[in-house]
Amino acid sequence: MNKISVIIPIYNTGLYLSECIDCIINQTLKDIEIILINDGSYDNSEEICLKYKDKYSNIKYYYQENQGASVARNKGLEIASGEFIYFMDSDDTINDKFLETSYNIAVKEKSDIVITSLNIVNWLNIDKSKISWISTCQMFVRKSFLDKHNDVRFIPNMFFGEDPFLAHSMLMLTDNISKNSDAIYHYRRHYFQTSQKILREKDRVLKTIEKWLHIYKEFYDKNKLWKIKEELLLYLLCDNIFWFYLCIKWNNKEKELLFNLIHVGLTKK
Repeated sequence: MNKISVIIPIYNTGLYLSECIDCIINQTLKDIEIILINDGSYDNSEEICLKYKDKYSNIKYYYQENQGASVARNKGLEIASGEFIYFMDSDDTINDKFLETSYNIAVKEKSDIVITSLNIVNWLNIDKSKISWISTCQMFVRKSFLDKHNDVRFIPNMFFGEDPFLAHSMLMLTDNISKNSDAIYHYRRHYFQTSQKILREKDRVLKTIEKWLHIYKEFYDKNKLWKIKEELLLYLLCDNIFWFYLCIKWNNKEKELLFNLIHVGLTKK
């Protein structure tokens, strides 16, 4: 068994992919399995993946027809053999001690989750029980914990929001959470990434928020979390939906619709 499986979904990120893979290969901890899932790219991503696969025995490469990052990440998780799982985006990088320091903390503190990235660890200098959500790129997760909760996975066919759902769900299901301020994630911003596309498609945002609220309700009902974690769900929803409210230019009718979606989603228990 490898110590860590790094799962990287890939879709047309050939410009940045080599830099991403290199930063994993150059980690100070070497007992790493790298799983590259090509989600139907039509640029040179496959060529880059095959070059690395031929050169390094610890790299696995899989191709799927375009189904989205959620399906790709879930596929990677099915394949993974590591003791711990780390999900990474194919256009970003991490510092060279990211995985080793996260692994050491997880083993020492018997953590199900280690929260990584310097900025967010400083921001979350609070009681662990108050953490509502983070990006999955800032989660270093024990695989046995993920296997135990195999009904919680990335949600397919979501325009956005599959990332906060899995992270929030995992955080709500354990108190064994640690932090690693020595693990630094370098997030790249560019025009073609999903977060930028979201801002340009208001109708899909509204439809996705409605689906999103329904999924959270089902999760809280199933795990009987309303009485003990409801406040954290409100933090999550306010944080994410407030971002949409600020970043997208809504007309008055759309604002009313957005308000009604949130009101119904939070009051129907």
